[in-house]
Amino acid sequence: MNEAALIEYLENESTIGERFTICLPDAKLPGDRGSLAEELTLDRALAYFAPSREPDGVRAPFHDQYGSQGIEYDENGCLQIDGLVSLHEDITCQNILSAELDTYRTANRGIVGYGTAGGAVVSAAPVSSDTIGKRVFLTADVTGEIILGEDRDMVVPDNDGESDSQTLVCPVAVTPEDCPCRLPGLFYVRRTHHDDQVIFAGGWILDEGALFEDSVTLLFDEGQTEVASVTPEDIESDDYGDRIVGQFSRDRSQLGSLVGIAQGQGTEMNGAELIESMASAAFQTDQGRRGLNAVNVKVLGEVGGGDGDDGSDGPIQVTATALDAPLVHLGTAAGMSNDVKFKAGAELSKAVN
Repeated sequence: MNEAALIEYLENESTIGERFTICLPDAKLPGDRGSLAEELTLDRALAYFAPSREPDGVRAPFHDQYGSQGIEYDENGCLQIDGLVSLHEDITCQNILSAELDTYRTANRGIVGYGTAGGAVVSAAPVSSDTIGKRVFLTADVTGEIILGEDRDMVVPDNDGESDSQTLVCPVAVTPEDCPCRLPGLFYVRRTHHDDQVIFAGGWILDEGALFEDSVTLLFDEGQTEVASVTPEDIESDDYGDRIVGQFSRDRSQLGSLVGIAQGQGTEMNGAELIESMASAAFQTDQGRRGLNAVNVKVLGEVGGGDGDDGSDGPIQVTATALDAPLVHLGTAAGMSNDVKFKAGAELSKAVN
């Protein structure tokens, strides 16, 4: 990594993260072959966005560590699935995001985290720490507790096509289109269901713990993704924003996909003051805050490199964003012109963020 070029890039208007949303019909496949949701697992979603870009070609993520499941890439790096489902070229050739994501050059990073009934927090850490694995799944069990694990079959329920708000998180190497070098990042993708649609929502964010001493990037999850449904009439109304916000049960959902940044002493991370200052990153429930306190001990103790026995002394900068960021779903879009759809998208972004 060219340190001078990296510093120059980060000091200017750099890209430190992107988000995407893909909406597909929750359809049954012909011939009693299951559903689209069963075919498009989170592992396959990862393969679409972050393959293993190796010197001799493109392979399934993490050097096919978790099994290719029939996934192959052509000479242009576009994903070719030997199965029932094929998606648009922009997805198969990794053109949805402006940055290029790679899971091959992530040997030194793994995922750490903590789950509780109030939610979960995950981050990246050196593999020498007590990491959960390279790619980690999150989902809520029947009691509402969010569980984490590397073994997909243990974490994700058997009714894979029906369960809601499953999430995958993993380290990636990221090359934004305007960046002269690769950056360490965290990739996340969540699959949820709404109004007979399968929705994949995710993105990547800079893994600051891999770049800066006593810094960390945290990803929060309090439960199912909240989805507000709107119509063209809602968009034209004077109280459009209120109509969206009124459908959310969590106050934090009003902040959308905002990235929160907070600074303080590592030993203060358990204090309500710093937690509240993190805005969108902070849990809004008492259970969630207790869970965050536990995560600070685990994650910051492993990520930090301070002089204290727990590795948490010295200044800490926390950058955080939500895995459960809300979505706004525009219904009856099939008969709308592109101009109306673009206007709706712009209004949706303003209303939520």
